[in-house]
Amino acid sequence: MAWLSYEVIAFYLNIVAIAVFILFSSCKKFYTLRDRMQLAGDRRKKEDFLNYIKEDIHWFCMWFTMLMLTILALVMRTRSHELIQKSVGVLFTRHFLELILMGSFYYSKDFSLGTFFKAVIGCILVINIFLIIVFLELETEFSVWWAPVVLLDVTLHFYMFFQIGYMYQNWENIKVEWKKDLMLQELLDMPENADADEGKLKYKVETMILTGEDNAKPLIGGINKDDRTSSDNDNKVVKEKTMKVSANMYSICFFGLMKANKEKFKLKTHDQMDIIYRAVFIFVIQMTFIGCILIMDKFDPQFTNDMAVNLCLFFSVMLLHWQCIGQARNGIYMMKYAICNPDEFNNPNVAFMMGLIQTFVIVLIELMNLSKCQDQKTPTAVISKFVGYASIMSIPGALHGSMEGFQVPSSVGKLILKKSRKTFVSQQGSMGISWLFNIVYCVCKWFYISFYYYFFPFLVIFFPLAKITYLYNLNN
Repeated sequence: MAWLSYEVIAFYLNIVAIAVFILFSSCKKFYTLRDRMQLAGDRRKKEDFLNYIKEDIHWFCMWFTMLMLTILALVMRTRSHELIQKSVGVLFTRHFLELILMGSFYYSKDFSLGTFFKAVIGCILVINIFLIIVFLELETEFSVWWAPVVLLDVTLHFYMFFQIGYMYQNWENIKVEWKKDLMLQELLDMPENADADEGKLKYKVETMILTGEDNAKPLIGGINKDDRTSSDNDNKVVKEKTMKVSANMYSICFFGLMKANKEKFKLKTHDQMDIIYRAVFIFVIQMTFIGCILIMDKFDPQFTNDMAVNLCLFFSVMLLHWQCIGQARNGIYMMKYAICNPDEFNNPNVAFMMGLIQTFVIVLIELMNLSKCQDQKTPTAVISKFVGYASIMSIPGALHGSMEGFQVPSSVGKLILKKSRKTFVSQQGSMGISWLFNIVYCVCKWFYISFYYYFFPFLVIFFPLAKITYLYNLNN
């Protein structure tokens, strides 16, 4: 039972570990090993973030998963006479050393294996060898929950040491491969190579590496001087950023409150108030549907042992999530722009609230669809719920198309951000409670990038597990 429980929990902990890492990276900029070796080019800007960090994130995931498993093993331990004090102290000492190691190395801009790094690695190796003896002692005491997690921890760390040794031995070859990738990408980005055969370009890169021609051409650095300067002075310098926003009643209200659009479309104050009323009316309609469902329906998420139902459940949750991502991102962009550029709005507080309302409603609709579909018994019922919630989600985009002569939707499109959010908040602009709006925005942004965007659909398999394990034991 212990091994099965750890196997299931480790799957979910790995997802949680990735979400936690993304959250940390949103607070402090993370640089991959390629970046630190000046061999990443502009991958950070062009690639999905998870793909960008795939060669580095596994170290953190393994550490975080084993740390959480260690804590859960202490909670799940049922034999009170197990003498585990020594092993607990040793395990957490090692995890503490690894935390210090990652804190000083993982988010650094430079790549150097100094004396401190090697000393800590040596201590961790010694502790790992000592834990083998601890595990053998636990086995003689018939430890049910604690011994397996110690064995998992020891085995995983030996695998990590093997991987570190392999990278150390093949470090020069790894750098050459990274250099090849960067040179190939640079060649592909050249206009004259737009129609070139990729195989021939790879052959050209191999030839340049063998003949040493790659040293004659400066490569695009992963962390150049401008990047170092801007990252150290985020409060003073911000690069121009374009944020695309799709048209619905909330975004139309947001753009309609801009002073430039008021002048462009010759809007009067009562015209802007009319747009606000329409957006609020849409919000009331959505919340009426949501409120009626919450009050009149019962929510009882449970696992149905039917392949057709589970397939429809998974795909319906995933499809609705794809539809909602753009709308939720709209709200995040609108909140950020309102905080950074309040002077461009006649009422920046209302503009910010339009973004918050849109994000809040979208997440609430997804949660309701996810929980309500799980108590359905047939594929038809699951699909019907999905269609219903998708209709509620699409309400804000339905009204403006029926408004003849309404020109404000044509202004919805791009938001060009030229000011730093941190600078504005510190200066206390025209938004009376900008500090509060900034906190709300940061919470929404962290939730969106660390969990919602990548992992929200996984709740469809997490809810039944939580009910079967935690709630069942709680009731008994």
